[in-house]
Amino acid sequence: MITIAVEEVQQNTICVTLRDPDGVPFLTSSHDVNSVTPEHSHSSLSCVSSNSVPTLSSTSSPARSQLVSLPKNNIPPGTYKAYISHIDGADTTLYVQLSQNSELLDNITSSLATLALNAEPEVYSPVGQACICKYSADNCFYRAMVSELHSERGTSTLVYVDYGTREEVVNSSVKVLPVSLRQYPPVAIKCTTRQPCLTGVSAQRLVQLFSGKELSVQIDGADEPYNLTVLDLDADDLKAAGVADVGEMSSSSTFVNLTSFKYPQPALDIGSSDVQVGIGHIVSPGKFYCQFFPGDLQSLDSQLQSVYSNEHHQVLLPLDEAYQGVACVAKLQEGTYVRAVYIRGVIYPSKHCQAFLVDSGRVISILMTDLYQLHVECSTFPVQAVECSLAGVYPILGHEWGEECTTQFYEINRLNATPTAHIVKVTKEDIGNRVTVLLTLSYGGELLAETLIHSGLCNSIPASETPVKDYCVTLCGEIKSELLSSPESKATYLSNKNTSPPSTWLMKSKLLNLI
Repeated sequence: MITIAVEEVQQNTICVTLRDPDGVPFLTSSHDVNSVTPEHSHSSLSCVSSNSVPTLSSTSSPARSQLVSLPKNNIPPGTYKAYISHIDGADTTLYVQLSQNSELLDNITSSLATLALNAEPEVYSPVGQACICKYSADNCFYRAMVSELHSERGTSTLVYVDYGTREEVVNSSVKVLPVSLRQYPPVAIKCTTRQPCLTGVSAQRLVQLFSGKELSVQIDGADEPYNLTVLDLDADDLKAAGVADVGEMSSSSTFVNLTSFKYPQPALDIGSSDVQVGIGHIVSPGKFYCQFFPGDLQSLDSQLQSVYSNEHHQVLLPLDEAYQGVACVAKLQEGTYVRAVYIRGVIYPSKHCQAFLVDSGRVISILMTDLYQLHVECSTFPVQAVECSLAGVYPILGHEWGEECTTQFYEINRLNATPTAHIVKVTKEDIGNRVTVLLTLSYGGELLAETLIHSGLCNSIPASETPVKDYCVTLCGEIKSELLSSPESKATYLSNKNTSPPSTWLMKSKLLNLI
């Protein structure tokens, strides 16, 4: 039975799609609804005979009405070297890229970087249409195919055919597939597996098992989805990914509890004698990370390298148990191990996630296969990098630190020796067992806050014991009360804006817009 689907693809424009008994679209046409009459609605599609393929009459619009599709993969049964590019958790469908097609994939990707600049918007996007679109995770163009239409939202679900990943995008972001790239079948081959050791295993664990590894695989079957058998599965790999029982290697006494463990915080005393600190990651003068000396950084580093040099302790962080804030250990590119917390999920097709390094204050992008469970022997050390805020200053703009001020703060700390810190206030938060510190910094007896103030890069805060964010909230509250005190307030501020301090005027202006 042939089915006809009528869908609105743009305002006043409809798309008529004919599908064969298997649901595959084979004929399409676009129409202006203002020009379609009842007579046309019956005559625009016709058949020459009962055995012929339906054809479009001359009333159809010929512009951009042909379905563009890619050639099908025809993979002879055999053994191949391959990478698994994506795993669909809905039905454990695996998308495989053959190693022999690596150069083709590189050529397609590099060609798209140039061709996409001049590609026209795809105004005709029925299900099955081949196209190109910019993937949100890395802002690069990839070949795609429309798999679903969401006309009520003005969006479509695309499958990136060379990887297998899918994404819902706005229709206006879809572009015409360049003609030169229509001759190649999808690089990602759709497969399923019936291997007993992999059947029923969650997609997250399979990602851990296969991500980034070149595999020997057996491919069988006449058409997609092909049957896939992974030939070089290793028992240790299965255990490390949690696919099989890991026995003593991951007993509860060896690794911290993923759901309840929180890193211990350092003991910091308010008003204690000045201490030497090392400045780690800097976001702004209102948020940077300090390592207090003497600390446990060297002992911790030695312990981490010693523990994780043992392969039995390199147990991957299970994806299905990972959530924001869970403690783990990250393996950096240079091969060293550092403590971290998992803060953001996997980004396809690169398979990277984000992790916060608790002993330096940095946020990094890292492969999930480089995140391991935290061993108890490395869990007792307090966090070495503490979030701090500089006392005695607040931003010129009142609500955010300017780039010039942050750059100057960074350069002063980079060029000078280890600063001296005096702790003004310690705030402990119940969520995450987290500590933040308000402190002063000085180099050779000169306060860093005064240097920034004299440079005109920030303002002096009235009370050094007041955190900048609390001060700004208080100041904004006072200004808002003043603005609401009388009907003439707005006119008064408008007439005095040239004589008011810039930071105060800016804050008042923003509040005026909110009232």
